[in-house]
Order: sequence, then structure tokens, then C-alpha cells
Amino acid sequence: MPFPFIIGAAVLFTGAVAVGGHISAKEKNEEAKSICDRAKRTYDDQVQETRSDYDDFTDAVSLVGESKEYLINNPVREFKQSLDMIKHLDIFDVGSYGGDLARTFDDKEFDSMMAYGASLARTFSKEADNADAKGALFGALGPAAAALYGTGGALLSGAGLVGGLGAGFAAALTSPLAVIAAPIFLVSAYKADTEADANLEKARAYEAQCEAECEKLKIQSDKFQAMRAQFLIYHGLMDKIGTIFEYYIKKTSKIINAHRNVLSKHQVKRTREIFNTNELEIIKTSLNLFNTVKTLCMMNLVVENNGEVEVNSDFNENFIDGVQTIADSHADILS
Repeated sequence: MPFPFIIGAAVLFTGAVAVGGHISAKEKNEEAKSICDRAKRTYDDQVQETRSDYDDFTDAVSLVGESKEYLINNPVREFKQSLDMIKHLDIFDVGSYGGDLARTFDDKEFDSMMAYGASLARTFSKEADNADAKGALFGALGPAAAALYGTGGALLSGAGLVGGLGAGFAAALTSPLAVIAAPIFLVSAYKADTEADANLEKARAYEAQCEAECEKLKIQSDKFQAMRAQFLIYHGLMDKIGTIFEYYIKKTSKIINAHRNVLSKHQVKRTREIFNTNELEIIKTSLNLFNTVKTLCMMNLVVENNGEVEVNSDFNENFIDGVQTIADSHADILS
């Protein structure tokens, strides 16, 4: 075989290997991009789901805050006016009328409640946007997806080499420099394939990181859902007890107003000398309900434990059952 044909065959073989290398590099880059796109979609979907769960949770928190604000600044404040009329009395001398009362109120407690109620009123009147807080929260939870995906997008920086390769290589083979050009293409193909392998590894590492961050986000979603459920239970109890409390406030106010002339003189010290049995029972019930309202309003439902936010352990099944029992005992008022 003439020597030029041997060289030509070698050039063709080298060129074919080079083309194959570039095609392999293109396929690997496309696979890398596909992996990055899929990983980012999965991560973005999980971020959106966790954000939604967080929004639902904060809505439940707002419901509780609004209920606390209303109870403290309305029925509790009204009840304080009634208590001011009878606090000089021996209002705990009710042993003959259904059991003793423990002291459930003092001015310092009321002042603390009013200060808390005022802060809640300011919070909800401003309707503060918590977007910054949400952004800070989620910024700490997940990877910088845009920055990471920038790496994924850059994986195809050399992919355009393949598009004009056929025509360029055919032209090179017809030139006197074919013997030099073919090895150069082979080297470039090897380099492109090597870079594509590295890109594929980067894409798989990115996918693994996204998967790990998604798992973290899922844990947060579960926590937000669980805390939201607890807040809704809490809100339901506040709504029931608040309704019953307001009912008894009205009755207590009516009773005290009926005896206002005697009470204002501060000449009588014993409750039984002013109120009849039924009236004392209503006052006692109002005081006990106030104690429950005070506990509900002043309880911190969310606490921090070892850097993690969780529902206060005091808000447990026994506490819930106890408050629910009180509500059930006044089911006629709620119906």
C-alpha cells in the first residue's frame, strides 16, 4: 500500500476516534446537565413545600396571638374592673358554697398581662411583614441553590465544540496539515471527554448535596406541621374557654353592679354578707375561669431546647385534657 494512503488511513482512524471522543463528551455533558436540572427541580419543590408548611404554621401562631390579644385587652380588662370592686372582701370565704378558692389574681399579675396584651396589640396592628424572618430561616436551611446551579450550568461550556466538528474536521483532512490536525483533534477529544467526566462527577455531587438538603427541609416541614397542629389545638381551647369566660364576666359584672352602693363603701368584709349562694358560685366560677385564661394567655407555647424550637412540654395531654374538661363542664354555654 502506498505510504500516503497509509498516512491517510491513520489520519481517518485518528479523526474517527477524536469525533467519537467529542460525541462521548457531549453525551456526558448532557447527562450532567440533566442531573443538575432534575436535582434543582426536586430541591426547589421541597423548598416550596417547606415554605408552605412554614406559612401555615405562622398563620396558626397569628391566630393564637390574636386570641391572646383579644382576651387580655377585652374580657380580662373588663373582669379586672369587677375584681377591683370586690378585692377588699374576703372573696375566698366560700367554703360553704362549693369549696375554697386559691388566690388567682393580684395587681402585679394584671400589670404583666396588660403589658403583654399591649405588645400583642402593637404587633397585630402593624401587620408586620415576616418575609425577612422567613428568608433568614430558609437561608440557613438549604444550600445556595443558585450558586450551586451556576456550576451545573457551566458544565456545558465546551459542548459547542461538537456542533461544527464534522465540517471542520473534513476540511482539515483535505488540507496538507491533516497529519498534524488529526492528532490535535484527538488530544482535544481526550481533553473534552476528561472534562466531561469531571463535570459528571460534579453533577452527581450536586445531586447528592441537594438530596441531603431536601432531607433537612423535610424534617423542618414535619416539625412545622406538628407545631401547627399543636397551635390549632391551643387556639381551640382558648376559643372555648374565652367564650365561657366572657359569659361569666357578664353575669359577674351584673351581680357586682347590683351591689355597687354597698361595695363602694368598703364597710362589709365578708362576701356572704353581700352575695347569695348563687351569686357566690358565679363569682367563684369567674375567678377559676380567669385563672385558666391567665394560664393560657401567659404560657409560652414555643420554647427553645438545645438550639431547637419546639412546643412547650407543659402543653401536654394532661394539660389539654384538663382544659377540655373545664370546657365540657360548660357545654351548654358553647352550644
